[in-house]
Amino acid sequence: MSKIKSAFSLFLAVVIVLLSGCSDIQSLVHKNNSDFNSDFYEIADISSKANNYSSIDINGDNILFLTSENEKPYELTLYDANNDRVIAETSLSDCPFEYISGAKFNSENEIIIFDESSEKGITYDLSLNKTGETEYSPKVSYDSAEKSELITDRFTYEDTYASSREGDNFYFVSYSNVEEVYVFNDFDKDFLDVNDKKLLLSETEYSEKSRTSTITVSVEDYENALCLNKITLDKTLKGYYSQITVSSVSDKYACFVECISNEITGGQKFIPFLWKYTENSVNEKTDVKKMTKNDFNTENSRLIDEIKGKYGIDVKVNEEAQFTDHNADYDATPLEVNFVLFTLNDALSLFPENFIKEVYDLEYINGLTIYIVSSIEGAGAYAVDFIDPLEIVFSSSSFSESIVFHEFMHLIDNRIENYYEEHNMSFRDMWCELNPKDFEYYGDNDYEHDGEYFVSHYAMTNVEEDLADTFQTMYSVYETDYADDIIEHEHTKKKADLLCEAIRKAFPSMKNTQDVCWEKYANIEK
Repeated sequence: MSKIKSAFSLFLAVVIVLLSGCSDIQSLVHKNNSDFNSDFYEIADISSKANNYSSIDINGDNILFLTSENEKPYELTLYDANNDRVIAETSLSDCPFEYISGAKFNSENEIIIFDESSEKGITYDLSLNKTGETEYSPKVSYDSAEKSELITDRFTYEDTYASSREGDNFYFVSYSNVEEVYVFNDFDKDFLDVNDKKLLLSETEYSEKSRTSTITVSVEDYENALCLNKITLDKTLKGYYSQITVSSVSDKYACFVECISNEITGGQKFIPFLWKYTENSVNEKTDVKKMTKNDFNTENSRLIDEIKGKYGIDVKVNEEAQFTDHNADYDATPLEVNFVLFTLNDALSLFPENFIKEVYDLEYINGLTIYIVSSIEGAGAYAVDFIDPLEIVFSSSSFSESIVFHEFMHLIDNRIENYYEEHNMSFRDMWCELNPKDFEYYGDNDYEHDGEYFVSHYAMTNVEEDLADTFQTMYSVYETDYADDIIEHEHTKKKADLLCEAIRKAFPSMKNTQDVCWEKYANIEK
C-alpha cells in the first residue's frame, strides 16, 4: 500500500507542476546541479533574479550578464565561473540611455554598456563601480569591415567575423582571412557565437507529433572541421518549446540562456547555463568545407555541367537574357552563384525523371536557359514562356527553393494548356470557375478573398500568378509540413487538386510516378 501511495503522490506532484504554468517546470526539465565542479550546470544565482537576458560576455573566468526582471531596470551581474559565485551586481536605473544595446568587456579590467544608436557608452570597473562615460563605435558594418570578392552586405557583420545563412548553407568568414569562406551544409544548426577559431552552435529538433523539442549545443573548431564537444539538453515537456536566446563562448567556457515557452499560456522560463566544454572533448569530424573564390568558381562550373547533363538546361551567369523588360545587376559573386546553383540542383531533383525536359520539349520550343544575376529591378525572378529557348532569370539576392517552383509553373502552364485544348477544354476556364462569382483578375481587389480562394494577395493579380503562387505553396507545404496554407480552405484545396490533376494529365513522365512533393495533401487519383 505504501508503494501505491508513493506512486500516486509522485503523479500528483507532476500534475500540480504542469498546471502551475511555465515558471515552475524547471525541476522537471533540468537537474539543478549545484556542484560547480561539474562541466555543465545551471547558474542558479542568476536564474532566480532575472527573466530577461540581453547579452553575455566572457573574459577569463569572469562572465558578464545584462539582465532585467519584469518592469525593473536593467542589471549588470559579474559572475565568477571558477568559484560559482556572483562577485558583483549593480542596477542601471540611473542610466541616461533611452535604450541599452548591450554590455561587454571593454578591456581586461573594464566593462562597458552602450547604446549603438547614440554611439555612447558608460564604463565600469570589475566591482561594477561606474568609472565614466565614453564614445562607443557600433559593431562592424559592411562598409567598414574587411571584405573579399565573396562577401556581400547580406552577411551579418561582427567585430571579428561575418556570417550568412542561405538556404541549407551557413557561411562563415573570419576577418583574419577574408579570402576563405567556411561552408556548413546543415540547415538545422543555428550560429550562436564565435571566439578565436571556435564556433558555438545549437540544433533544435522539434517533434510535431509529441510537441516536444530537444536542443543539442556544440563547440566546433571550424579551422580543423572538428566538433570539440557537445551536450544535449533534456527534452522539454509536451506543449513547451525550447530555444537558445543569448550566448557567448571563450577558450574554456560556453555560457548560454535557454528559453522554455509554454505554447498554451505564452509563459516563459529563462535558464542560464555554464558549460566547461574543454573538460570532455569528443573531437568528432564535421561537414565543413573551406573554400576560396577559385574553389567556388570550380564548383559552379561543375554544377552548371551537371544541370546541363541531367536536365538539358543551359545556365548562364551574370549575362543579359534574350528577352527582358527589367534592369538587372550583373555582379553576383561566386558564393552567391554557388548558393543558387546548389539550391536549384536540389529543387530540380524533386521533379520526376524527364519532367523538366517535357517542360521545354514542345512543338514550337526546344530548349530552356536559366540566367543567374545579382538582383533584378522590381522583381525577384521572372520567366519567359513565349520564346525559344524558354528563359528563367533568377536573382541571387532573393532566391529560394520555393521560387524555383513558382517560376517553373509559368512554363509548366504551356503543356497544360496544350493538353486541354487538344481535348476541347479550357483549363483557364476551369480554374476561374473556382474563384468567387464576382471576382475579376487585374481589378482593384480587396483582401477578403485572400486565403479563402487565393493562397496570397499576389495570386489575385492574374491567372498566371495564381497558378504559380499556388504551385509554390504546394511545394512549401511539402518542405515545411505546414498544410494549413493550402488545405485549410475548401476553395484553395480545390484549386490545388485541380492543378495536380492537370499536371498528371499533361505530362507523360507522371504516368508511372506515385509520389511527387507538390501532391503531399492532394485528393486525386494517381
